[in-house]
Amino acid sequence: MNSVFSSKNAIADATKEQFTEGLLSLHAFSEQLRFVKGGRANLPAAFWRANGDNLGKAKRTTTYFLHGEGDFIQRLHDVLYESTFKLGLFGNFCALELYGTVKPEECPPMNGRMAKALRYLGFDVRAV
Repeated sequence: MNSVFSSKNAIADATKEQFTEGLLSLHAFSEQLRFVKGGRANLPAAFWRANGDNLGKAKRTTTYFLHGEGDFIQRLHDVLYESTFKLGLFGNFCALELYGTVKPEECPPMNGRMAKALRYLGFDVRAV
């Protein structure tokens, strides 16, 4: 995953297949297989269908989110809620896990399993 999302240039140079494999390496992304008829085999097709098969937008969104200027929280908001950046089948935990995996020094990776484990340990973590 880091080879695909590690820099602006790496994202720009990634093929659709490489980009897809990078997303599939995210637990939060691949967990969506239970909501897609045909499971993991059909998840990539469902993602690209939900995003109009637009690799350019997917690259712009991830480049902005991971390597853009400004505050991380603002970029997270934009990726989740602004139509310019929002990607179908890419939600809160996908974004947080991706960012934390690529930039663990800024934000630890977080996905649904991690949130569940933290709740089990007594922390008040909301599943969004």
